[in-house]
Amino acid sequence: MYPYLFTKHLWLGWFDTNASNLELEWKTWYLQFTIFLRATNLVAEEDGRKVSLLLHHMGGSVLPIFQSFQCDLSKVKFDELVTKF
Repeated sequence: MYPYLFTKHLWLGWFDTNASNLELEWKTWYLQFTIFLRATNLVAEEDGRKVSLLLHHMGGSVLPIFQSFQCDLSKVKFDELVTKF
């Protein structure tokens, strides 16, 4: 019926840009995202797809942060983007 990305069991929750401890929020959220990539067999996907998945699952509130990096969405490498956050 629906692709696995939309099942409620794999929902990560948005990245909380208003968290009192952003470093801890990022470490915890990124660990959950890494587990998600493994659980859905997406670890080996191309960078463009993983970048899009990362930004989508982080939520719209991170888009201004992403834009501040001045990265080209179609060219940025996944690992490069992760280090910027």
